[in-house]
Amino acid sequence: MFDRILFALCVLGISATHVGGVAVSRAKALRLEVPRDSAGTFRVFVSAPPSPLDDKKMPLRFILGASVETETLFTGP
Repeated sequence: MFDRILFALCVLGISATHVGGVAVSRAKALRLEVPRDSAGTFRVFVSAPPSPLDDKKMPLRFILGASVETETLFTGP
């Protein structure tokens, strides 16, 4: 019996993206654990070095598992 459910969070759109200090990409997802039969809440803090930021605002896509996807704008310096 599994007591936790694991989710994988990928971030696309900016190279060298970090979420909570961890490098995240399509190839390297951030693992999120949620106890079974409960709701999990996570705050996602994204940082990236100034060099890959072409514009002041760049599209950033979050993918959770295989079925949840959302897009937002990342505002750089």
